[in-house]
Amino acid sequence: EVSGYELRLTAAVLHLRGRACQPQPLQSAAGDVLLWNGEVFGGGVAVADGESDTARLLAVLRAAGEAVPEVLESVHGPWALAYWH
Repeated sequence: EVSGYELRLTAAVLHLRGRACQPQPLQSAAGDVLLWNGEVFGGGVAVADGESDTARLLAVLRAAGEAVPEVLESVHGPWALAYWH
């Protein structure tokens, strides 16, 4: 914890994937935060039809533990992100 500092994250949804707009930044119940600008075309992160790639990626990153760089390396498609774990 760093006192005296505040981190503000903002994002905009540029393209809708899934059945509903996924507000960003997306936060897990454990406090992980993901800002995602991209599209998952496959690779190591499988996204079902109608599923939000943002929500799926956050779940995969959360489960990855220390293997976050390996997960990101496996994502096929154009993307940029900020992830707080």
